[in-house]
Amino acid sequence: MVSEVFKTITHRGREPRLAHYRAPRIEVDLVVDRGLRLILVEAKSGTTIVPRFFAGLRGLAASLEEAEQSFEQRLVYGGDSRHRRNDTEIFPWNRMLEAEWG
Repeated sequence: MVSEVFKTITHRGREPRLAHYRAPRIEVDLVVDRGLRLILVEAKSGTTIVPRFFAGLRGLAASLEEAEQSFEQRLVYGGDSRHRRNDTEIFPWNRMLEAEWG
C-alpha cells in the first residue's frame, strides 16, 4: 500500500513526504505530509471492518487536534465497499488510488 501511494505521488511530479508513526499504544501505518494537512492511513487485510482498525487513527488524531494540526483519516482494507465512517474515509485496497494522495 505504501509503495502504491509513493508511486502515485511521484508520478504526479511531486516529492513524497511519507512516514510511519509509532508511540506508546499508538501506531499509524502511513502519514502523508501534504504541507498544511496530514493524511493518516491504516491498512488492514481484513474484509470486515471492526472497531480496533481505528485505534491508531483515533490516538494520533487526538494528539493532532490538541496541536490544532489539520488532518484527514483513511482506512484501506481487504473488503469491497468504499464509504465513510465518522471522520474516516474507507477504501477497498483495489480502489485506494481513487483518492487524492499528494
